[in-house]
Amino acid sequence: MQFEALSNDRIECAWIGIPSGHKHIRVFLKCGERIFVFNEAAFSNLLRGFLTVVTHPSLSAVKLERKEISDGKPGYDRFQLLESPANKQAQTELDAIFEQSVASAKTGKTNT
Repeated sequence: MQFEALSNDRIECAWIGIPSGHKHIRVFLKCGERIFVFNEAAFSNLLRGFLTVVTHPSLSAVKLERKEISDGKPGYDRFQLLESPANKQAQTELDAIFEQSVASAKTGKTNT
């Protein structure tokens, strides 16, 4: 697995808005020669998970998994990041991924 941290010192600029002729918000992050593009559905799902952790009185981690929704609300993306049925293991998994990313940063190598 390859890790790449996007901290404020790496993000040169961010654009957030609705492109002309479109209906949905896009988020663009410029990091050096790379621009990361998030569509509204992806960013909204991530924001929902973030706000859940921030505002929940006891949760310290959530796991969102990609699910295909065939009978969703009109205008919603068919693929959504939804709370995992295995959400009870989210903290354990998050801690393991964090430790791998720290080890990768220290050695300069990616873990696969």
